[in-house]
Amino acid sequence: MAKECWSRMNKVINPDGYSSFADWIHDNIKALHKDDLSLLILLCWNIWQRRNDKVWRRVSTSTLQIIERTFAYLDEWRKITGNDCIVASANGGFTVKWFKPHPGWTKLNVDVALVVTGGKMGFGWILRDDQGLFRGAKCTPWRGAF
Repeated sequence: MAKECWSRMNKVINPDGYSSFADWIHDNIKALHKDDLSLLILLCWNIWQRRNDKVWRRVSTSTLQIIERTFAYLDEWRKITGNDCIVASANGGFTVKWFKPHPGWTKLNVDVALVVTGGKMGFGWILRDDQGLFRGAKCTPWRGAF
């Protein structure tokens, strides 16, 4: 599924010539214009979501649907926020922007890190209020990888 998505997006994101995902993503982050980088990040996220749908809910999604959803998410993000989630930084790289939640809401950001070969992973989360103020956080190491 992922390779087919990258193949169809070849005009924007070139998947050829890489033996590891880490090298490929690193080079693309350095080389892509921020609009294409936003697309790359959303496409990675959308592929992951569709992979989870297939594994956990047995719901399959076509490559075309994944790509169309990715463009729709990016378009919707720009309409809602009035800008991109990625901005150029002073050192020539890119920074992912964090936005406060709407008034009266809290925002929970989560992340997972994996060391598949070592059989380890970790979970983390941070909670912030509508002013962007810290409300809580936790990180937990985990033996084994899902």
